[in-house]
Amino acid sequence: MNDPSPTTIRVAILGGGLAGILLLKGLLKYPHIAAEIYESRPSFRDEGPAIELTDASLAALRTLGPATTTAQDLDQSLSLARAGALLTSTEVLLSSGPHSGQVVMPAAGSGGGPLPPSYQTVVGRQALLSELAASLPPRALHFNSRVTAMRESGTGGTDGPILLVLGDGSQKRYDVVIGADRVLGAVARKHVLLLPPPLGTAGVSSSSSTEEEEEEEEEEKPPRPTGFWGLHVTVSRERAQSFLGSEFLTMVVVGPGGNSDARASAQTRWVGDGTFMQHGLVNGGRDVQLVVYARLGAGDDANGSESPWVKLFTPDEFEEMFAGCRAEVCRGIVKLFQSVYTVHIAGFLEMRPSIEEEDDDRPSSPRDRNTTTTTTLLTPATSTTPPFPSPSSASTATTLAIEEALILSTLLGRAYSHSSSHSSQSSSTSTIPAALRAFEAICRPHALRAARAGFEMSALLAGCAPGVGIDAGRLAGALAAAAGGEGAAGGSCGGDGGGDEYNVQARIAAAVAVMEQLVGRG
Repeated sequence: MNDPSPTTIRVAILGGGLAGILLLKGLLKYPHIAAEIYESRPSFRDEGPAIELTDASLAALRTLGPATTTAQDLDQSLSLARAGALLTSTEVLLSSGPHSGQVVMPAAGSGGGPLPPSYQTVVGRQALLSELAASLPPRALHFNSRVTAMRESGTGGTDGPILLVLGDGSQKRYDVVIGADRVLGAVARKHVLLLPPPLGTAGVSSSSSTEEEEEEEEEEKPPRPTGFWGLHVTVSRERAQSFLGSEFLTMVVVGPGGNSDARASAQTRWVGDGTFMQHGLVNGGRDVQLVVYARLGAGDDANGSESPWVKLFTPDEFEEMFAGCRAEVCRGIVKLFQSVYTVHIAGFLEMRPSIEEEDDDRPSSPRDRNTTTTTTLLTPATSTTPPFPSPSSASTATTLAIEEALILSTLLGRAYSHSSSHSSQSSSTSTIPAALRAFEAICRPHALRAARAGFEMSALLAGCAPGVGIDAGRLAGALAAAAGGEGAAGGSCGGDGGGDEYNVQARIAAAVAVMEQLVGRG
């Protein structure tokens, strides 16, 4: 990093996943912010499921930087085109029970159904990551970087700048450190838990505790399994067709006047009795992504696995779990997975953080807060387990990554406007605690609500929702209600969500208002 000017805000982002890259892009727009990102691997990698973006998500993504556009203008967006993005809609069918094969929610353009025709944009996660990273300045990127510790280096306690200690022994000083993924972000998460809470945090006292009591109180609660496991795989279109046939793996013209450049495909979801399957074209139609997840049997858990969040199955055990899926396509999906994994099939367990189940409005405590006066965590860095490979979880995580990057970059960008008339760095950085506290106040409750919506959608799409199950009529109504609600998962079911609660611009305005109030300008 070049020597910053006295009013420069120095920002370190720990973790080069989608959330970290989006935040860096947002911060680079502000000349008074010098931001850098640290990634433990030699390049940016993300092997998660493909991303389904609604128009609302694309609009938010567009404001973080150039080179993207809305779903309707997809053919004019070189960035999304290079990433192999496709217009897509979602159709839902039953795979189990007496009405196996019945359409619950038709794809856009097929007519009927409980939801209006709607298209999203589906793009491979790694492809989008590469496109976003291509425009980042090399000076801001630090690969193969292991951050071993963080230390407060100033004389003002938690208000002082932070020293990052790297694996090679070198140290770098920053004004703000942001954890952006669960790997490097773990260093920031530990740092947040060990520091006293920021001034003004309700319900938290930083005094009258012994060191042993504080360590016990601040210990993180381990997440617990929800009872679901999941797995995704991407294969060539030709290979997928040899197992599934071609009926569901086609593209249709959706542009006006038969414009052959505007083509769309369907992401087909199969809801079973405790099982879920999805298949759809990705990477410009060259490949097919398949996602499966299921409810574990009674008494089944991850014991015996090398990791507490992985479950191993033999190919025969895998087939038995989906024995109730009668549709021919679903049986083809099972055989395809067995052809890819011939010895063991490793599924990721869905893990639910203990704190996520509690009340949004409860007083915060040291073990569940994500922010100090110099450090904050984006949602991916608050988790200690890998993301669950379900479409609803992926949609939730992606939407939150975009929104949190936009909100936090906006707040840190406004720190300049509060200090532009001053010449000292202390005056420039004095509004950082207010920016981080405003981010926590607005984004934390929303992230918890979105996570709940994601868990509920996972159960709904596996035919396990109480009072719904695999009843086609009730399932259609529940999907329609979810699509019109706040949760990020709703957009992946055919709707952008409704009301200001889902509007990121409303949350930006709310966060700015909180920041203004905290610095005495509201």
